[in-house]
Amino acid sequence: MLPVTRASLDEPERTDKTLGLVNNFSMSLYDDYCGSKLYNNLVVSYEKTGASVVLFKERFGIVEYELTEEGGRHFIVGRGCDKDSNKDKLLNSQDLQKVFVYNVSEQKLSFVDMPANYGAINLYSQNNLERQLCKFGVNRNEDGEYDDLQEPAMIMKIDLLEAKLQSFVSEENVETIQNVLEGK
Repeated sequence: MLPVTRASLDEPERTDKTLGLVNNFSMSLYDDYCGSKLYNNLVVSYEKTGASVVLFKERFGIVEYELTEEGGRHFIVGRGCDKDSNKDKLLNSQDLQKVFVYNVSEQKLSFVDMPANYGAINLYSQNNLERQLCKFGVNRNEDGEYDDLQEPAMIMKIDLLEAKLQSFVSEENVETIQNVLEGK
């Protein structure tokens, strides 16, 4: 697996529509635009066949990714964005993040189905339990940014085969917890 960054390109990008994913060969300007550890793409190389696969065909800012295993299958799980959700003209970690799952053996990329006002904050791999968790922020005011001081967060399991979220807590228990918090 090879991450593609702005430094991987032969020359600076030649468009004014970069949405902050720039290749200007200046770390300080890059950090100002993108924040640290932002990747533009991932390339998966299959050593046995000599083939390689570029995961994203459209512009996508990758903030975090990891290789994990579930049911004897390997997956690349990550989070990133393709929309400037907070309208600051940049694709970076401040935008609401999507979760993607790449099934290595099937060479299939999927995006996890999640509500529009959710943004992925962190991935947590538990390989010994063969499960992938993700912490999501709920953008209740729908301003395109998650505010950890004002808006709730939750941790959910990701079904890697189906690219779907699964709750740990039943709706009944969520209601009980909410009532306790509100003193009811």
